[in-house]
Amino acid sequence: MSVGENSPNWLEESLTAITEARVTVFGDFCLDCYWLIDPDLAELSLETQLPVHRVRQQRYSLGGAGNVVANLVDLGIGQVRAVGLIGQDLFGRRILE
Repeated sequence: MSVGENSPNWLEESLTAITEARVTVFGDFCLDCYWLIDPDLAELSLETQLPVHRVRQQRYSLGGAGNVVANLVDLGIGQVRAVGLIGQDLFGRRILE
């Protein structure tokens, strides 16, 4: 389907055509890790006298090309394929989830 740029309904036509699009993403897939801390529970390090924060929760999110894939899926692209390498470790398995 071709979407006419000069059509008065080009935006509506483009958004409708998204569901028919096929996209392949090649790239570096990684996992972003976020540590949520509670600054009120900080303790001073005996060695450095700097605050040490305990991790209350750890959260993961796709990064790199994985973030692009997730965004395309959320946009409603018809078919999204991912091509790349991941490690055979905890983080690689987490990416596949």
